[in-house]
Amino acid sequence: MKRKYRYILVMSLKPLSTIDERDFYAELMRLIGELHFAEANPKIARQISNRLFVLKISLPHYEEAIAALALIKRISGIENAFYTIYASGTLKAIEKYIKSANISSLMASK
Repeated sequence: MKRKYRYILVMSLKPLSTIDERDFYAELMRLIGELHFAEANPKIARQISNRLFVLKISLPHYEEAIAALALIKRISGIENAFYTIYASGTLKAIEKYIKSANISSLMASK
């Protein structure tokens, strides 16, 4: 059976260039738990700008991922916060939302 995924548009308080991707995944794993992390299989699917990215996660665990993102306060010793902007079943819908929504000010620092 084909695995279903959810795509989550996420905004970072700090520029993504200041974040080590491995530390991001480690913090996500700490909050979700090792077993759920393996089942959720989170991946950064696309970086939209220096503060916006799309997180791909398996459908049964996307709510846990949203909660974990909200709980992250520090990565690599740097204070940070992550905000869920939008969630969808396809990347195409995320791209359509970005074009239609007024989030151009968030994308200014690409």
